[in-house]
Amino acid sequence: MLRTTVSTVALGDAVPYQLTLVNDGGSVITDVVLADYVPNGTIINPDSLRINGSPPASSKPGEPLFIGSLQAGQTMNGS
Repeated sequence: MLRTTVSTVALGDAVPYQLTLVNDGGSVITDVVLADYVPNGTIINPDSLRINGSPPASSKPGEPLFIGSLQAGQTMNGS
């Protein structure tokens, strides 16, 4: 998983966040769950999450997101 962040923010700023999940193995991986540390005091806009440009079927800010399966060679982008 790769992620990018800005180096400095001020109180109230939106913080862009991007991550990329890559299955560079030779077979499908199953039961993929996306979870990442969010610093205390960070407020997540519940409608801001996108997976490959679309909102996920189900997600709650601050809780792990069930991705499901990634095929061999598949890349998934989140923001």
